Amino acid sequence: MLMLPGAGGWSLPHFVAREHHEAVVGHINQVMRDRLGVDTTVLRCAFDTFDLDAKTVERVYAQENHSPKWAPPAGGRWVAREELEALPLAVPAHRPVLSDWLSETETGNVPPLRHPWARTGWFDKASAWIHAQTDRLGIRSLAPIEQVRTWNWSCILRVGTAAGRLYFKAVSSTFRHEAALTRLLADDCPGLVPQVLAIDAEQGWMLMKDFDGRSLEKIRNLARWEEAARLFAEMQIGYVHRCGELLALGCPHWRPSELSAHIPSLLADTDSMLPDQVGGVSRADIERLRARAPAFIQLCNSFDEVKVPHTLGHGDLWSGNIIVSDENTLFFDWSNGFVGHPFLDMTFFLAEVEEELPGIPHALSRLQDAYLEPWGIYGRPDRLRSTLEASAAVAWLQRAIIDHQVVMPNIEDRAKFEFDRMLPYYLNKLLGVSG
Repeated sequence: MLMLPGAGGWSLPHFVAREHHEAVVGHINQVMRDRLGVDTTVLRCAFDTFDLDAKTVERVYAQENHSPKWAPPAGGRWVAREELEALPLAVPAHRPVLSDWLSETETGNVPPLRHPWARTGWFDKASAWIHAQTDRLGIRSLAPIEQVRTWNWSCILRVGTAAGRLYFKAVSSTFRHEAALTRLLADDCPGLVPQVLAIDAEQGWMLMKDFDGRSLEKIRNLARWEEAARLFAEMQIGYVHRCGELLALGCPHWRPSELSAHIPSLLADTDSMLPDQVGGVSRADIERLRARAPAFIQLCNSFDEVKVPHTLGHGDLWSGNIIVSDENTLFFDWSNGFVGHPFLDMTFFLAEVEEELPGIPHALSRLQDAYLEPWGIYGRPDRLRSTLEASAAVAWLQRAIIDHQVVMPNIEDRAKFEFDRMLPYYLNKLLGVSG
């Protein structure tokens, strides 16, 4: 482990960054190149804490060294585990984190749930696959492969080529169907989904072309939002009779009536709701949720009686996952793709209207109309609107249950901090739409 000397003791290489999302890591590798002349990639975030009063976040990242002949700068040194105990540290709180890292490195005992891209050697393996695909396609690389993002959900690499920028994405085993699903959608709906050049469905890898445009969350033009809502509805309707294909790719089928069986265990898990913590569910609200459990169960069961057919769902349809350009509206990041009730996706899309489209009269109702108009073949407008409004509670419940039953159990314990506030967020949203 590389340690540098300082007035307050020994420390890791460190700097102050403007970027606040723990998954965005390209700037970390760039600082290591600029300041120390060493090529690295980030394996994982190993430590995360925040100070509300100072409005600061402190993180420690484990990195892999891709410059085997590199030597530490003057005064710096490599530190082994037996040396750490006697080493005076500038930040004593880091000692347990550093000790764990050195122990893992020395023994090779890595937690079994650690994702492949958080293990040494993975980057070279992924890079070799990328180069094999670009060679096969006759695409000439112009720059080294860059790491853009990494966290427990996925890892994204960028490739500069003579054919433009390409992006490689690897996802966790929980969402491995994303690669095959995105390729199917790209073939069926060109211009609405990123163009996929290659996939390895078994490993959950895909190589995509870059896409131009601006994130919809930065667009204040209601007409572009209406167009996105309408296009998404039309895409979903196109898969109403093709659910078998989606399931064969590995997409889960989230039936509302089956969700209801998980509601008691979800609401019984007080610790996961982080009571009395920043971003958690208050103890009073936990009791409100538990009191409403029978109503939530009844709502989920009744949703299977709705005449709107199950079809393709995105699962994470925030405006940030939609790109618009002069020619296209493009939906990306299909990790959460599923088969289920189509209206649930609109919950996330519509939840942002007040913040992203402030001061625009009737924005919410106009977006509801734009989305529901194609669905008119399945029912009267008033019934469709009533179903859409009721679907919000089901959508937040579904996300909370997926997080509780699928996502968090498949993350190693020391990395759960990356997502532990998502479940309370979903439950607080559920309270907001259910009274």
